[in-house]
Amino acid sequence: MMIMACTIFTPVLLVMVKVIQGQVAVKGHCPEVTVVDNFDVSRYSGVWYEQKRLFFLIEGNGICVNATYTPQEDGTVQVLNQNYNPEQVCVLFDAAPISAPYWVLSTDYTSYSVVWSCVDAVFLNLSTYPTSQGFSWLLTREKNPSPEVFQSIEGVLAANNLKDLPYTDTAQTC
Repeated sequence: MMIMACTIFTPVLLVMVKVIQGQVAVKGHCPEVTVVDNFDVSRYSGVWYEQKRLFFLIEGNGICVNATYTPQEDGTVQVLNQNYNPEQVCVLFDAAPISAPYWVLSTDYTSYSVVWSCVDAVFLNLSTYPTSQGFSWLLTREKNPSPEVFQSIEGVLAANNLKDLPYTDTAQTC
């Protein structure tokens, strides 16, 4: 019976490792971050262009990534993410709703938004060596923002101890 358990467990573990491969592991539990007080969803709605991100498996090597946020009557926010990857074809399916942490650390609603998400990696049950998975997106209202906008973003990352994470530039050349 032990052999069967190992046989089942090993493929599951390999799949889990492959899924998180490339994602940003944060040592310890999710860090404390400061979020926007009195966040105004209606001011946040509209199109945001991704300038940088922590590697996110779903996005792959996509360029020209943008997201459109639309408040819904039930208090939720519909998000339509779009990107272009010349090596792949993407098909959009109307899938079941997915819920995930989405913390806006700072935004002025008109030029930039710093988004952070983090989940403790509880499936590994590493109480001795806890880890978490961090996700982050640096968004702007314009495809090619000014250097001042990037300075504001860098200040937010520094204030939340996130500036040394391996952000990847997102080309906005489409």
